[in-house]
Amino acid sequence: MPKSAGLTALVLLWFGSPLLTVAQVANQTSARPDYSKEAFVLEQSSDKFKFQNDGTSTREINIRVRVQSDAGVQQFGVLKFSYQSSSESFAVDYVRVRKPDDSLVVSPPENFQDMPADVTREAPFYSDIQEKHVAVKGLGPGDVLEYRIHWQRIKPLASGQFWLEYSFAHDGIVLAEEVQVSVPRDRDIKMKSLVLKPTIRDDGQFRVYTWNNANLERKDENKRKNAGDSTRSTSTARSAIELVSKLGRGRPLVCKPSAGPRETLK
Repeated sequence: MPKSAGLTALVLLWFGSPLLTVAQVANQTSARPDYSKEAFVLEQSSDKFKFQNDGTSTREINIRVRVQSDAGVQQFGVLKFSYQSSSESFAVDYVRVRKPDDSLVVSPPENFQDMPADVTREAPFYSDIQEKHVAVKGLGPGDVLEYRIHWQRIKPLASGQFWLEYSFAHDGIVLAEEVQVSVPRDRDIKMKSLVLKPTIRDDGQFRVYTWNNANLERKDENKRKNAGDSTRSTSTARSAIELVSKLGRGRPLVCKPSAGPRETLK
């Protein structure tokens, strides 16, 4: 809402007629976007990274997505999460479906399956990349899917170094997406975030960077196709985070996180 409109609403609240105030609220309500035809809506996404000085790290993802059609059920019926078995551990804290009556259907451990990632068949060099597949129990249109997962890197890719490249979701409707990165306060960090700027705070021995994002309009598919892949690459780059911290002269390669909302929404 423009600042002038917000000021008008405030004046009406304190000095104007109650009828005018109700009309203002009604106009705001009617202006809300209609997402009922979307296959799904990502209502909440939280992605937290925490890096240590030795190059080890943890990552935790919390997701809440409203599934609204059979197409959405097909897309989220089986979740896939990648991890490197030689250097990190991965665990699913829970995968559950919240029904319209607020009852919960929890996917049991027997619905989880570990298998080699597809890339290992094409490039044996990546033979340590595994995928955990989770068949979501009881998911149907109108349900809300919730899950929490986490990684723990126990063997750094390069001793004493860490880096991160993260692209925010931009293809689907996203109501709230938060990314939090915690790094040791005494480390020299090189970071690039072209559009979204983080809030920064200190928490003990760590400096915490937090980004918040939302995508409230679906991009016009025809315009994007006509513009070609370059448009998508530009928009992705402008909503990305790049962070590097290194010791010595070695230059680490940038590696993308192994899973997250942007893969879920592709």
